[in-house]
Amino acid sequence: MKKESLPAECISKIEHVPTYVDVAPTVGIWRIKEIVEMQFLEIGPWTKIDMHGHEENWELWLRISTKQAYVCLKGDQHELINDSGQAIFVVAIKGKGDITYEELEEILCQAGFFVCKGSLIASEV
Repeated sequence: MKKESLPAECISKIEHVPTYVDVAPTVGIWRIKEIVEMQFLEIGPWTKIDMHGHEENWELWLRISTKQAYVCLKGDQHELINDSGQAIFVVAIKGKGDITYEELEEILCQAGFFVCKGSLIASEV
């Protein structure tokens, strides 16, 4: 996994930028080639995804609304509990390979997420 840039022909500077600002247009990419599936989950009130393991893959649960990321590495277990009266929305990303917690944490922290290992428990929305 490495950081790379989007091709220059795909990006440009916004025209109304003040003339005293001299910044080259950039878009950085952290590419994780091992991603095999992405799901958008709606977990209803007082509902849970039971404890389960990931023997062949790793999984991330991202709560975009709270900027929280939950990492379950290959060989670990996790569950998701929505102990609130409202539905929550989670992006699940599954991948293969032996990516480390630290590698995922680096990417997710740069994107502004609070990152932790294990289960997601939502008691307030």
